[in-house]
Amino acid sequence: MRTHLFFLWALFLSQITLPHTTWAGPIEAIVQAIIQDFLADLPQHELEQKNLFKESFEKIQDDLQESKVLGFGASGRVIQLESSDQTKAFAYKEFKVPRTSDLWSNEYDAAAMRFLRELNVLLQCSGQPHLMSVIAWKPPDGQVSPGVFMPLMQANLSQFLRQKNKPLEKDTVQSILSQITNGLVALHGMKIVHSDLKPANILLDAHLQIKIADFERSHYFAECNHIHSDEEICTQWYRAPELILRGAFGSKVDIFSLGCITYECLTGTVLFYSGIKETEIDHLLKIFQICGSPSESNWPEGRGRQNYKKYSKQYEDQRKTVFSQKLNHAPEFIPIIVALIDLNPSHRLNAAQTEIALNQLVCNHTPPKEFDEPESNELGSQSNDQREQD
Repeated sequence: MRTHLFFLWALFLSQITLPHTTWAGPIEAIVQAIIQDFLADLPQHELEQKNLFKESFEKIQDDLQESKVLGFGASGRVIQLESSDQTKAFAYKEFKVPRTSDLWSNEYDAAAMRFLRELNVLLQCSGQPHLMSVIAWKPPDGQVSPGVFMPLMQANLSQFLRQKNKPLEKDTVQSILSQITNGLVALHGMKIVHSDLKPANILLDAHLQIKIADFERSHYFAECNHIHSDEEICTQWYRAPELILRGAFGSKVDIFSLGCITYECLTGTVLFYSGIKETEIDHLLKIFQICGSPSESNWPEGRGRQNYKKYSKQYEDQRKTVFSQKLNHAPEFIPIIVALIDLNPSHRLNAAQTEIALNQLVCNHTPPKEFDEPESNELGSQSNDQREQD
């Protein structure tokens, strides 16, 4: 299936020299080919269930009305749609595709590709309890921007942390992280890197059941061998050092982000906070001050990367010292966080190892408490959360 999808994406990129008036046909054909390729791999009983659900959804789709805006992002906006009798509600992520009568611009190409990338991953996530999936989709037709219909969740983890305004209880952290790692095990098992894991992209329902969302920046493992601009990959606060130093990357960038999220849940503060005016080089310095600088013993490959030559001062590894001070109320989590944010990607735990480590923790197991819906309207997979940078 992935080989077919790579061919489809290459076919899509080959259309960029076509006039805008002809764009609908090629893209819609590619979208339909992706969908058919996915459906062909489904067992018969799942295919029958999807067809039944699609038929029932199509009956109410015209009755859905915009209820409120849940959030804004680089690709467009996420809105809540409700049926006229208010018995059914969905989240709808609309991808804003620039309109132009000229040849396709890079901006236009990138927007359409983000939609195709997200739809592809959402289709593959079907049936995974901790990964967001797609209910229905609206392909581009030359007049209407494309979008995806998804289950409506209560809030995102960033909002939940802000609402609590204090560190989470250890058993709640363990429950949330175990679900995230379960989702990452499934995602990495499909050879997909999320590439932008952060609290705003982790959605929760009222019972603190989570789903990882927002896959428009995701990458297949095979793509990670190419050098990408760091601006395309991961929000700065949760960005792994190998991304800032440039070069190939892999699933361990999600693991580094998970370590940052773990610390934030336990302390209520961002581990590697960067101000708006701080550059990626400033951010990398913050990582070195805690995790140490690349050396011949801990990460020789890092010393040879593009941005490393901008540093002359060497820092020692301070992770255990820092965490023993900041996490004295949760010492059982320290070895896990240390192993998640190791400077060397090959030394970090993988998702499956992290899941095992979290399940072995002994915390006070009280049922996670429910929470009230936040007053903010920033719900959904693309939050306009001021606590984080886009």
